[in-house]
Amino acid sequence: MNRTSIILSILALATLHAAAKTEEGDSLGAATYMPQIVVEAPLSRGSSASDLAPIAHTVVDGKETEKLRITDIKEMSAWTPNLYIPDYGARMTSSVYIRGLGSRIDQPAMGLYIDGIPYLNKNTYDFTLCDISRIAVLRGPQNTLYGRNAMGGVMDIKTLSPLEFQGVKAAVEGGNSGYAKARVSVYSRRNEHFGLSMALHGSRSDGFYTNTYKHSSCDWSNHAGANFRMEGHTQPGMPQDLHWLSTTAIDWVNQGGFPYQQISEEDGHMQAIAYNDRCAYNRLMVRQGLTIDCKVGASRLSSATSYTYVSDHMYMDQDFTSVPVFTLQQQQHDHTVGQDFTLKPWHTGKRWRPLTGASVWWRSLHTGAPVLFKRTGIERLILGPANKGIQIMYPSDTLSMDASELPIDSRFRQQYYGASLFHNSRLDLTHGWTLALGGRLEYEGQRFGYDSHSQLAYHISSPDGDIDKTFPASIIGHTTANYLQWAPSAGITYQKGDFTWHSSLSRGYKAGGFNTQLFSELVRQQMSDEVIRNYLSIPDKSPEVRQTTRYKPEFSWNAETGIMVKQGRNKAALTLFYTDCRHQQLTVFPEGLQTGRMMTNAGHSRIWGMEAEAARQLGRLGIQCSYGFTHATFLDFPDGTVNHRGKRIPYVPTHTLAAGADYHIALPHPEWLITLHADVRCIGPIWWNEDNSERQDFYALPGASLRVVYRDYSLTVWGRNLSSTHYSTFYFESVGNRFVQRGKPLQWGATLSMTI
Repeated sequence: MNRTSIILSILALATLHAAAKTEEGDSLGAATYMPQIVVEAPLSRGSSASDLAPIAHTVVDGKETEKLRITDIKEMSAWTPNLYIPDYGARMTSSVYIRGLGSRIDQPAMGLYIDGIPYLNKNTYDFTLCDISRIAVLRGPQNTLYGRNAMGGVMDIKTLSPLEFQGVKAAVEGGNSGYAKARVSVYSRRNEHFGLSMALHGSRSDGFYTNTYKHSSCDWSNHAGANFRMEGHTQPGMPQDLHWLSTTAIDWVNQGGFPYQQISEEDGHMQAIAYNDRCAYNRLMVRQGLTIDCKVGASRLSSATSYTYVSDHMYMDQDFTSVPVFTLQQQQHDHTVGQDFTLKPWHTGKRWRPLTGASVWWRSLHTGAPVLFKRTGIERLILGPANKGIQIMYPSDTLSMDASELPIDSRFRQQYYGASLFHNSRLDLTHGWTLALGGRLEYEGQRFGYDSHSQLAYHISSPDGDIDKTFPASIIGHTTANYLQWAPSAGITYQKGDFTWHSSLSRGYKAGGFNTQLFSELVRQQMSDEVIRNYLSIPDKSPEVRQTTRYKPEFSWNAETGIMVKQGRNKAALTLFYTDCRHQQLTVFPEGLQTGRMMTNAGHSRIWGMEAEAARQLGRLGIQCSYGFTHATFLDFPDGTVNHRGKRIPYVPTHTLAAGADYHIALPHPEWLITLHADVRCIGPIWWNEDNSERQDFYALPGASLRVVYRDYSLTVWGRNLSSTHYSTFYFESVGNRFVQRGKPLQWGATLSMTI
C-alpha cells in the first residue's frame, strides 16, 4: 500500500472518530445504512426473518446503494464483512469469497436471488442491478432453507415495486476512460390491485488497460439490459388473499477482457500487457420468474417458478503472451428451470412457527471448448516432450510436424437435476428466548457426456529411414454422479429490549462435479504418449476419465455466536464464527508446461474469524463501519509432492474493512440539499497460491462524492480509488509463466438523475 493511500485511510478513520464526538443536531436526511443481525424485510422463497435460524446478516437499502454506487454485487465487497468479490477477467468471472469459502470455477459458494428467483449459473452473477429496494447478505451456510450454492451464504436482492412507487426514474452519467451510462425506468399503478414497470439501461467504457502488442484497449465493454415487472394482489379480505409477481430480465454484454500482465522471471517486475490473439467475451441472458403467495386454509403457500437462458462466447489467448502458443474458445448454451414451494401458518403471532418446503430443478448445459495449438505451442508442448523422451534411447531420431496449427475439439453435454425437502421450526420460549431447528434433505444428479478429439500427423527422421504417421486421439464417453446431502441447522436467540444475542450451528455442503478444463490436456498427453510408444514398449497410460476429472463434494460445520445492541439511533453488532471444512474445493493450475486449470479437493481446512458492524446518526452526520477478519488455513492438503498443512487458503482476504461518513448541509431554501460523502474500503492480505509464496498486501481504496439535490433532480460528482493505489485482483500461473491483473486505477465522473 503506497504512502498516499495510507495517509488518506488514516484521515478517513480520523474523520469518523472525530464525528463520533460532535454534538447531535436536527436530523436531516439521516443515513439509512445499518448492518443488522436480524433481517426485518421479507426474504425470498416465502420465508421471513421469523423463519430463519439466528445468523449474521447485513442489510443495505436502496438509498444507501445509490450513495455507494452499488450497481452490481461486486460493489458489496468489504461493505459486508468478510465478503470479497474481485473484479478481474471478464463478466463471466464472478468469483465470490465469504468467510474463507469460495470458488473460481463451477459452483459458487454464495447463492444469488433477485426478487425470489435463483441464479444457479455463476457466469450470470455479474450484471447491472436497477432500482434496488434492498440487499440482504446472509452470512454462513444457508443450505437448510436455500439448498444448492448456499454453503457460504446467500445474497437476496429485492427491486422496487410499482405498488410502492409510481413515476419515472432516470439518470445519465459519465466519467474517465470513456465511461458512459444511461438508465430510465417507468413505474405505473394501473389500479388499486395491479402495477407494472419497465426499465432500460446501457453503458460503455473504453477500459483502463492497453494491449501493447496490438496498441488497443483490451478491457473495453458495451452493456445493455431491460427489466419488466408486473405485480398484483386481490382485494383485502378476499378468501384467497393472493399476491403475484412476474419479472423478466434481459441482459447483454460484449467486451474485451483478461488484461493479464506477465511477471518477469528475471527481476519480478510487471511486464506490459502484450498478447497476440483475441480476448473477448459476449453474453446474452434471459431470466423469467413468477412468484405467487396465497392463503390456503390456515396456511400461507408460496411458489417460485423460474427459467433462465444463457448463451455466451469466450475468446481467450490462453498463454497471454505475444508468442503463438495456444488459444481457447468456449461457447455455452444453458437452460435452467426451477420450482419451489413453501408452506407456513398464515398468522405469525403464534409461539410455534413451522416452515416446510420442497423444490425441484433441472439444468442443461451444452459447451463447446475447442483449443487451438499454434506453431510455438506445438513445438513446446507436443514435439518438445516427445523428442525428449525419444532421444533418451534414440538420440539420432527427430520428430517433426508440418502443420502450423493443431486443433483439439471438445464438446460437453451436462445435465444437472435435483429435488429436496426441508423444514424449519421456530419456537418462542419464555423470557425472550427463541429456539430454531431445521433440516434439508437434498438429492442432486449429474450426467456428463464428453467428446474431445484431435488428429496428429507427424514425421520421424531416423538413420533407418523416414516415417510419416497419423494418429487420431480421442476421449469420448459419458458418466454420471449422484449426491445425497443432509443439511441440519439449530439456533437459539435471546432478546431483551435493544439487546439481542444469538448462537447457531449449521452444516453446509456443495456438490462435486467434473473438470471439463482438463480434457484438452488429456488429449495432448495422449498424443505425446502415442509417439513415444512407437519406440518403447510401454503400457497405455491413458487415465480413467471419471477418476481423473471428477472432484469430490465439499461440506462443513459452522458455529457462530453474536450480539447486537441498539440505543436509539446507535447500533452495533459483533459475530464470532468457526468453520470446519472437509474436501474444500479449490482451483489450482498444473505445474510445469501443462495447460489449463482444474478443481481439486483439500483434505481438511479450518476457518475462524469475526465480524463487526456499527452505525451512528449524529444530527446531520451519519457514520458507518464494517470489519471482517478471517483466518483460513489447511489442516491437510497433500498435492502429491508436499503437504500444504498450515498454509493459508488462497484468494481469501484476511481483513475486509469499510468505513464511510455523510454530512448533510441544509441550505436556506428548503428544496435544496447538499450531501458530502467520504469512504474507504480496505482488503488484504490475500495469498495467491497454496504454498503462500505470492500474495497481495493489505491495501486501501478511498472514495468520495458531492451530491446536490434540488426538488426531484440531483447532480453527483464522485471518485473512486482517489489515491490511485496499485493493487492486484488476480494471480495465476500458466505453462510456466506467472501473471497478475491490476485493479482499476483512479475513477471519476458525474451522475445526473431525476425522479418525477
